[in-house]
Amino acid sequence: MSIRAHIRSISSHLPEKVLDNAALCRQYPDITPEHILKHTGVAKRHVSVFMESGPDLAGAAAKKLLAENNIAPHEIDYLLLCSMEPDHKAPSTACLWQHRLGLPTSAGALEFNLGCSGFIYGLSLARGLVETGQAKAVLLAVGEAPTKVIHPEDAHLAVLFGDGGGAALVSAAEPESPSGIGDFVLGTDGSGTSIRVRGGAGREHADQEWIDKYKAVGGLPWGRMEMDGMAVLRFVLATVPGLVEKTLEKNGLGQDDIDLFIFHQANGFVLNTLCRKMGIKKERFYSNIQDCGNTVSASIPLAMSAALAQGRIKRGDRLLLAGFGVGHSWGATVVTW
Repeated sequence: MSIRAHIRSISSHLPEKVLDNAALCRQYPDITPEHILKHTGVAKRHVSVFMESGPDLAGAAAKKLLAENNIAPHEIDYLLLCSMEPDHKAPSTACLWQHRLGLPTSAGALEFNLGCSGFIYGLSLARGLVETGQAKAVLLAVGEAPTKVIHPEDAHLAVLFGDGGGAALVSAAEPESPSGIGDFVLGTDGSGTSIRVRGGAGREHADQEWIDKYKAVGGLPWGRMEMDGMAVLRFVLATVPGLVEKTLEKNGLGQDDIDLFIFHQANGFVLNTLCRKMGIKKERFYSNIQDCGNTVSASIPLAMSAALAQGRIKRGDRLLLAGFGVGHSWGATVVTW
């Protein structure tokens, strides 16, 4: 009998510091809390402390997953870590977190950077590792701290993004279990540069000239995010409906066969527009962007964790998960819980 991978458990982590719209508007007096909520769907976002990185948030979610589900570290034989913010150029941050999590030295550890579609790509890798027999239990951890690369004067970015982490354990499903990870649709258009982080990397160094330029705001050592909001909207509206249609077709399903749609939490306005365009009923679409903002690769596991806590996901439910954004990169699959 062939092996079928499933998500055995999922957890998430948010930094302690909360920045709500009222507090944010004291920094940007020209906008109101109501304006932010109307245009982004965000009421509050969590912000990491100075030396707390994206991988730290991913690692915290992974620790929580192991503790909450009584899973011993030695049960994990592969770690996949997705973040746009590595701790060092070398060694791989995944290697460091293998040690920090107490995983066995026989475990594989791989780090990758993909942004908004990272969790979906990570699930694809994890499924492949399990179903080909290369690993029995894959720990997928994602974490992002986009607030660290936002210039204090960029109100349109500051109101939207928040920090967070998520983790999923992917393993073989029991033969009698309905759960499983379905087929994937993935895609990339590397010509799209509507979202980018400048500085702090190989081609654009955070050198002394860069530090001096941004000295007044702390030097922006991690880089500066730039986003063309209208270009992002055009990309999403042109890509996601077809992505969902192809994913349903590849899995032999129709829209009515899906119990809950969970997309990357890009922007409340964008998500509502997608729902209207695709005719997805509100009761079958889940969003938690109001509580944590756009957390990049962490947004889907954060939304899944929240939906589970609220009883919105039950055993046997089919979930269509879709990630899309920076890159331009996109991916989707159907998961049976």
